[in-house]
Amino acid sequence: MERKKLSVVGLLKKAIIGFLTAIYMIFIIALSLGSSVAGILTLLPAEASKASYLGYYSTCTFAPFSTIILFSLAFVGFVLLMKLRNYLRRKSRKTVVYLENETLINKK
Repeated sequence: MERKKLSVVGLLKKAIIGFLTAIYMIFIIALSLGSSVAGILTLLPAEASKASYLGYYSTCTFAPFSTIILFSLAFVGFVLLMKLRNYLRRKSRKTVVYLENETLINKK
């Protein structure tokens, strides 16, 4: 059992890393959801200057290709999110931290 004293720098470092991880997760979720919604919107019928490659007037005249690109981007975001989730789960199982009388006890 290893004992470490609490330090302001250590706690601040953990808080900043946690904050940046949360921002990263929010960005990846927004990327995935936004790309999925945009991919669906490209297929909707609308007035356009020329027909799409599918043969009808849609929101995007480059319709099937732009949809595939956007869905691929959403899939990449989903894979990144799952990798981050698995990393955080492994990290939380590896180290259990208890707060006791201003001392951190790490169990490995």
